[in-house]
Amino acid sequence: MFTMLLKSRPWQIKLSFLIRKIFFNFYEKLNLTKRNSIPLKKVKSILILRTDRLGDAIITIPLIRAIKEYFPDKKLYVLSSERNKIIFKANPYIDEIFTIDISPWLNYHFVRIPVLGAIFNFIYSFFYHLKDKNFITTFRLLKSKNIDIVFDAVGRRRTAIMAKYLGKFTIGPKLSEVIFLYNYYSESIWVDNSSQKHIIERYFETFFNAIEP
Repeated sequence: MFTMLLKSRPWQIKLSFLIRKIFFNFYEKLNLTKRNSIPLKKVKSILILRTDRLGDAIITIPLIRAIKEYFPDKKLYVLSSERNKIIFKANPYIDEIFTIDISPWLNYHFVRIPVLGAIFNFIYSFFYHLKDKNFITTFRLLKSKNIDIVFDAVGRRRTAIMAKYLGKFTIGPKLSEVIFLYNYYSESIWVDNSSQKHIIERYFETFFNAIEP
């Protein structure tokens, strides 16, 4: 239906980073970038957002195991895509798995114009999901569970919004455009080639640093 309007180019990447920096500085002046922690005694349930591909799901497994081993009395849920649910369905550390259709999300590259492209793709996905009864039912069910922590392992604008809607306390990457949606965030975005640490290590640090013993 839609075709790619522009391919990724160096100027687009630089512009994207500049826009992120401007957003973060703006939110910082409004005092919206403060990182908070949550006392462990207030946590009864945890949801991990992993609504993407198989490879992404695999690198989340160590974190899932660690969470359940450290906090065995906490309910641990995973919201997955139809594609990657096979990775989670036999996992003994997960209490319940929820799945949604992310078909339009996998085509997020069809408009690669900084800011405008993201807005277009978000609107397209929004109207697509309005027709998806399972998507709406799943979100209503998750909302009814009064989840205490939502960990956004995907780290995109739409999952940041989902996290804020579904949980009382949100953890994610340093996604500058919507940084105010997270109560605690990492030092960088998840996919950061400049980082000296593997993404799995950054998952661990970000999640456990957000929780007070």
